[in-house]
Amino acid sequence: MDGLEQGRLEASSMISRRVVSPRSRPYIASFAAVMLVSLVVRLIVLLLTSPVLAPDSIEYMHLARLIGQGRLAADFGLRPPGYSVFLLLHDFDPNLVRITQMALGLCITAGLYWLVWRFTASVWLASIGALLYGTNVAQIFFESSAVTETLATALLFGAVLLLVCLTNDSRVALKLVALGLAVGVVPLVRPVYVFVPVLFIFPAAGACRFGHRQRLLLYLLPAMLPVIMWVTFLGTSFDYFGLQTASGFAWTNHAGAYVQDAPDKYAVIRDIYLQHVATHHGHVNAIWAAIPEMEAATGQSYPQLSKTVQSMSLTLLAAHPAGYLGQVGHAFLDFWKGMGVVPGWEPARGLTDTLWKLSRYLGILVNVVFVLVVLGMVLRRVRLLRVPALPWPSVWMASVVLITAIAQAGVEYGDGRRFSMPTQPLVAAIVMFAVATWILKRPVPRGTQEP
Repeated sequence: MDGLEQGRLEASSMISRRVVSPRSRPYIASFAAVMLVSLVVRLIVLLLTSPVLAPDSIEYMHLARLIGQGRLAADFGLRPPGYSVFLLLHDFDPNLVRITQMALGLCITAGLYWLVWRFTASVWLASIGALLYGTNVAQIFFESSAVTETLATALLFGAVLLLVCLTNDSRVALKLVALGLAVGVVPLVRPVYVFVPVLFIFPAAGACRFGHRQRLLLYLLPAMLPVIMWVTFLGTSFDYFGLQTASGFAWTNHAGAYVQDAPDKYAVIRDIYLQHVATHHGHVNAIWAAIPEMEAATGQSYPQLSKTVQSMSLTLLAAHPAGYLGQVGHAFLDFWKGMGVVPGWEPARGLTDTLWKLSRYLGILVNVVFVLVVLGMVLRRVRLLRVPALPWPSVWMASVVLITAIAQAGVEYGDGRRFSMPTQPLVAAIVMFAVATWILKRPVPRGTQEP
């Protein structure tokens, strides 16, 4: 009996060693290497640079102070409150903000590795996909800046990871609430993502197929209420319907080329705007310096003036549809071109520009592949191309990227490359899925196929 018991113990010990053996978890070494490289790059930036404060940063910090004082309406709804609350939680300390944002960057890198590994079972593709974000110099620059890109990326990509985790029939209620919060808050950080809570209703409902459809309300409430409450606040406080009162002014980036044709009822703001365009050497973003003078000349408040400028801009764009569509096309293409080098930011001195450009050109290549993959997905759907189906989250991730590209091109002109930053992890994951499925002919792992 003792011998039999000893044999069982030895067998159990062998099984335990096999379970914890690196061979049974082939991703451990590569995951550790990816995370170490990504961490070292961020530590270098932390040690050799100071936090970056942009004009946007000052506005968000101003709103954060007003929120802390309980005077939210004093900001006139210029910006949504999401990122300002984030700054308030960090006591307005730019160093603490960038440490948190770099920690979020590492979480995004780890999540990207996990997502690609889960759907490809390839350590190489998981490593490449994760490093496309983890070592991207432009992403690290934004992590070191008091601007919204990193937080928006974390919320958007975190929502995708939560959606994938919903396919596991455990703690469904908690995951639905977390998913709803992620997609509900992201429009209050970057308003362009206002469509995400609505889009994710469909995959969330599909993922609740395990007898939990009635729990979809746990998603809907946190997903919809933040935007509804904020829009209601702006409407009742300033008679402005939207997510930020600054949006009306942004339309001049599209319409600015035609402001000289504005009707006489807009003569005051038209003439002031044209004067500022001349000194600004172009109409893109010229409006922001002209606003105080316009307010003084018209007697309108910021929200009222924003509505007037928006009305003028939409009138001009309706009169110049071909020019507007051309600018939309140009902005759409800009979305895929990646962020250019920011002058003066050189943690690695002259090497920074080289590494940044390398990251950018590699990102452009990945974007081109992504567009081809999406085209292949569409052709497969209409039965014009015979290729295997990509893992089921692909269609939702691709939808987020494409809707973002189209939406920003339609309402903004000149900042398309910044708008693309939060969607880059989604692009990288889909490209890795396509490489595994279409090129390497790897079958989608069991349990992760399209539902």
